[in-house]
Amino acid sequence: MSYEDVLLAVRRISKFVIQTPVITSTTVNKITGREIFFKCENLQRTGSFKIRGALNSMISLKENQSLRGVTTHSSGNHGIAVAYAAKLNHLPCCVVLPKTTAEFKVKEIKSSGAEIVFCEPTQLARYVYCRRYRYCTLDVS
Repeated sequence: MSYEDVLLAVRRISKFVIQTPVITSTTVNKITGREIFFKCENLQRTGSFKIRGALNSMISLKENQSLRGVTTHSSGNHGIAVAYAAKLNHLPCCVVLPKTTAEFKVKEIKSSGAEIVFCEPTQLARYVYCRRYRYCTLDVS
């Protein structure tokens, strides 16, 4: 990935994300003996930095291919970000979640209008359910 790719990503997502602050902590700096910087991505609408990647991927796919929907698996923050990015891009979304996912994360994903499919909490189950419920929606013709 080049610097130009990063700048293009910034332009793609800038109208959707919050420009979050970078802060330091005197206490942490004293403990570590270094100046430590914290990027406050918890202030994003989805509560994490993951919205940046989800939006950039979705928008770039829409620019280059016919995207009819998205499917992902997650146990939380990634699913929240993908569901929110799909909502912003007016795309249907299916999120495969382990049945052990925290209820507040399930509610966040549902609030973006995503379809939720629960599975066993294993990587294999997530993969199988993603394949079964996928929108498989990249039209390469």
